[in-house]
Amino acid sequence: ERFNACAGDRYGQTRVLERELEDPAAYVQAQFSREKALRVEQRRNGESLVFEVYVGEIHQRLTFTPV
Repeated sequence: ERFNACAGDRYGQTRVLERELEDPAAYVQAQFSREKALRVEQRRNGESLVFEVYVGEIHQRLTFTPV
């Protein structure tokens, strides 16, 4: 999910991708490796691993759920 307060979006933009990953944390770090002002928060939600990623005014939530 992507939340962009600057664009005036009321609801997050959602995209679903299926991936086989050994290390979701490493995947998240690789996706945002070029960002200078990056904040990542990680938590569990049941069986899912959730990453809250903040880059400037943009907030993205990446959720990884075992299948």
